[in-house]
Amino acid sequence: MVDVLRVNVPNLRQLGERNGGTFPADAVAGYIDGRNLPVAHGDRVMPVWGDIFDTTSRILPDAQAAEQRIDNLVDWLGSIQYDSP
Repeated sequence: MVDVLRVNVPNLRQLGERNGGTFPADAVAGYIDGRNLPVAHGDRVMPVWGDIFDTTSRILPDAQAAEQRIDNLVDWLGSIQYDSP
């Protein structure tokens, strides 16, 4: 998919490394959620998953709440970070 995208795809396993060795969990959660992203951040390439997850949790009786799904994604992304040398 990298070849067909118009933007550089970041290596999501290096988020902590690019943030001084600390995984930026709050920033990642905010970007995934997307509902409160300031306009100054420019165009979004990634969809606003907070809205999608919120809708899903309202129409599917067994779906997790949007916040829980975002927390799960943030936890998983944190777990796949490369260890700093």
